[in-house]
Amino acid sequence: MEHFHELFCHLREYRLIVCRKCQYAVVPSQIKSHLERHHSDITNQIRKQISDITTKLEEIARVQDDVIYPIDRIPPIIDLPVFSNGLRCVWENRNKERCGHIYGSIRMMQQHCKDVHRWRNCQRRGGNVKIKQKHSSNKIWEEGISYQRFFEYAQWKRYFEVEVQREEESNNDRKEVTDRVLEQVKRVVEESRKKSMIKENNNRYQPNAWLDFTGWEQHLSGHDKESILLTIRPPVEGDVEDTSNRTQAYEHESDTEEEKENDRGLAVACQATTRLIRKAIYICQPSMTGRDALMYVNRRETGEKDNERPFYAKQKVNTIRKYIDVWLKILRYIWRTSNWDEKKRPGYELTREQERYLRIVKRAARAIIDREEEENIGSVSANGCCKTGREEDRVKQQENIERRLLNFYIAMFNHHFGDNEYVNGVISALAVLGLDTSNRGWAAPEDFTPKLSAIVTVMRSMVVYTAYMHRQRAIQSNIDEGSDRKEAEK
Repeated sequence: MEHFHELFCHLREYRLIVCRKCQYAVVPSQIKSHLERHHSDITNQIRKQISDITTKLEEIARVQDDVIYPIDRIPPIIDLPVFSNGLRCVWENRNKERCGHIYGSIRMMQQHCKDVHRWRNCQRRGGNVKIKQKHSSNKIWEEGISYQRFFEYAQWKRYFEVEVQREEESNNDRKEVTDRVLEQVKRVVEESRKKSMIKENNNRYQPNAWLDFTGWEQHLSGHDKESILLTIRPPVEGDVEDTSNRTQAYEHESDTEEEKENDRGLAVACQATTRLIRKAIYICQPSMTGRDALMYVNRRETGEKDNERPFYAKQKVNTIRKYIDVWLKILRYIWRTSNWDEKKRPGYELTREQERYLRIVKRAARAIIDREEEENIGSVSANGCCKTGREEDRVKQQENIERRLLNFYIAMFNHHFGDNEYVNGVISALAVLGLDTSNRGWAAPEDFTPKLSAIVTVMRSMVVYTAYMHRQRAIQSNIDEGSDRKEAEK
């Protein structure tokens, strides 16, 4: 963060980052190219750090519509140059509301007035210039305006008026201007909040086949995007394998004590899910389960050419981490929203079996938390034997919650939902994962496919792992009844 603040100033009230050296705001998507072009003396490592910080930065506009431009005249913003001799459009509509657009040249102002307000220049070329200057023209703008601009980027460039402070101005005048700016910011933030509400697009002139196919908008219609996205954030205590945005593992201001306590159990469940997925994928090897089982779980429709291809479970470490990240978000979403009132949460429903397994998982997580608290409270130093016993108890509790989670995930997919697939919690969570946080829109099909791959691959590995565990328990039961291992395995 130190290098970032040396180079940039974060203007939260306008949702911008300003380069102190270059004296203009930088579009977040161009931060990397900006550093390479204008700050070549910075090492690649520092550039990457700054780029990563910008990607995770909150209260920053990533599309032009999210930039908050000043409406009224404000004091000059530090780190931005002040320009003089600007022109401000004073055209008024029937409600006496002024246009207020500012330009730096007479040519641009005249073009604006022609295109927007249908203005026509009454002066013609030729004639006595001195006489023309004595007569008032029909111009609809003011001159001599002091102004600033945020961006040099042409498509984002827009000017706003500033008042050059004079020494004789009183503190009361400055306070009045500040209050006016704050009121304006509050107004814009409130409008932005209203825009963040998910609305179903019924415009037949702007069809979106992808959204029509997924039904995301219809399912999440009426819900606030920010509130929905908070449901998939990491719990307060964080996750072991969370590769999304580690800085999001924070204690939210609006969280109640009950929600914070709920997050403690969620953190334990997330860690157990990470271990479970790794074990399930590890088991899906021919040497562990046999090729027949892998071919069976990977079978396609009858007659397909690749119907005899075994299930592939040799993904790279980074791929498995991405798979885990998708499943953790689904778990967080269901874990948190299952406590919501039915009218408030998205319209999915848990079956009795799913509710029962989720309660069992929460009790198992609570037991682990209680054990950890007891160990922390104990003041008497334990001998080696006690330590061994505690370690065995810890392993048993971890294996127990992993089994409970496995049953819960299998139950989530064993769901007959009739004519509405969104009654299923996993499919509802996938709609939330379809929200694109970078531009507040929806994920494109090519960006969403890896998430579906994570669902299918991990679920197949869990099915194989479930069969493997049943087989191992059956073998052990036969051994306990007196059979030798070979007979028990047969």
